[in-house]
Order: sequence, then structure tokens, then C-alpha cells
Amino acid sequence: MSIFKEMHEAHTFESPHDYHELLRMLREATERGFVEEVTAGLRPGKIHTPERWFREKGADEIWVLTEPDERGGYWSQLDMTDFGSLDSAKQ
Repeated sequence: MSIFKEMHEAHTFESPHDYHELLRMLREATERGFVEEVTAGLRPGKIHTPERWFREKGADEIWVLTEPDERGGYWSQLDMTDFGSLDSAKQ
């Protein structure tokens, strides 16, 4: 199982506390060197919303986090087929 699914398996947040708890875990995993935040790119065909992208070091998947607002927030694995390769998504 992905470290990101272990942190927060759902794609949405039940409460602001859930969102902040995920941020705390991501910060801790980043400080310990397991996770890195990568530059968020523009996803083809998607409306631009402020996103933060995270990658587990040594893994070929990126997870996307948006802060909850009136539309809600989300936490999900990035569909890499939108980009063709991990390298183009990380630029």
C-alpha cells in the first residue's frame, strides 16, 4: 500500500481537522526524507485550482492535494496518462 493511502485513504476530507492532520503527516514524512513536494504543473483539460503535489521518494506516483473550500478539497493519485511520463509532470 502507498504511504499516501496509509496517511489518508479517502479522496475527500470529513473535516478541516482531517485536512490539517494530513498536512502534519506530509510535513513529518518530508522532514524524515520519505516524501518530497514537487512543483505542481497544469493538468491538460482541468480547471486550474491551487494544488500541492507530493511524491514518495523512489516511487513513480504523484499525489495531489487541494485545500478544502466551498467546493471541498481532495487528495488523490495523479493520473500520469495526462502527461505521458513522470519527468514531464515534475517539470
